[in-house]
Amino acid sequence: MKFRKLVLPLAIILSVAIILGLSIWFARPKTDKTVTQINYIISIIGLVGTIWTVIIAVLLYDRFGLKGNVIERQADKVLELIEFLKASHLFAKSSSMGYQLYPRIRNLTDILAFAKSQKDLNKIPVINSDDYDIYSHKLNEFDKDYWLPQTIKLKIQFLIIMGTKEIELNKKEHVRLLFGNKEENWCRYWPEITFGKFISNYIDLLKAIDRWMKRNHSDLIILDLI
Repeated sequence: MKFRKLVLPLAIILSVAIILGLSIWFARPKTDKTVTQINYIISIIGLVGTIWTVIIAVLLYDRFGLKGNVIERQADKVLELIEFLKASHLFAKSSSMGYQLYPRIRNLTDILAFAKSQKDLNKIPVINSDDYDIYSHKLNEFDKDYWLPQTIKLKIQFLIIMGTKEIELNKKEHVRLLFGNKEENWCRYWPEITFGKFISNYIDLLKAIDRWMKRNHSDLIILDLI
């Protein structure tokens, strides 16, 4: 915060100015009554004390004030999202391969490379809507949660499905996304993306989480997202 950076130097300058003014006051001819001078000194000391009280309050604001409480609440929600992603056990199957989509950037990057070699990147993901409904219930709670940082909330949108249409499975064209145990009644969903784009979006989500935590809670925990 720029204001906080300016508070300390401005307060020092003001304090020095007050001290100089006090010195000039005493250097002038002694024509005023002693009581008036004492009252003046007490007022100056009180003013300087007030200034430094304000300085301390502003400098400690981020640590003990509202902003700190907001960051703590947001961090709790981000950690909850991480636990949800890790516990979801998202899996994908193509005609020739199975992919464990564990929420780790290195793992998903390797899958991107391997899926390219298997010509699976341009295939369309399909889902079982019943299994997805169970998964999406908690996901929608995150999407509506006030405390989840907006930069992360934007990145989970690829997991939120707007509509589905039941289809006949074609293993040459489709990759099955498994949110549970059901492998029947497959549906295409909207907005539609390729399997490669799905993985790329997942990587972007993990990077957004990692950046936010390092920026706001770098000393909190090792997230194991890389």
